[in-house]
Order: sequence, then C-alpha cells, then structure tokens
Amino acid sequence: MKLARKDLAFGACALAILLVVVLGTGKNLGPDVPDDTEHQVFFAQLEQRQSRHPLQVLPHIVLQ
Repeated sequence: MKLARKDLAFGACALAILLVVVLGTGKNLGPDVPDDTEHQVFFAQLEQRQSRHPLQVLPHIVLQ
C-alpha cells in the first residue's frame, strides 16, 4: 500500500502535536509559591479539605 502526501502530512502534524505536548509537560508554569507563614496557613487548610473552594479569604486580600 502506497502512502499519499496527505497521509504523510497528517502523520507529521500528529507527531508535531505529540512532541509539543510531551515537551510542554515539564515546563514550570509560574513562579514558585513563597514558603512563609501566610502561605503555610493556606497549604494546611488545603491539605485538610482537599479543595480550594471552601477556603476563607485572608483579610488583607481584596478580591476584585
């Protein structure tokens, strides 16, 4: 069976997408969270409840 150019182009595109996904998984998406007392409170609450939604907002943070 002979492969057409469309088949080869489709395979090349699929390989390129797979390559982008695999190489992009190791990328750091943002700065590391500081390890101070304010963030330790958040992480402790997060570990207890396993969800970020029911957490109370810290008083000095204003949501807009």
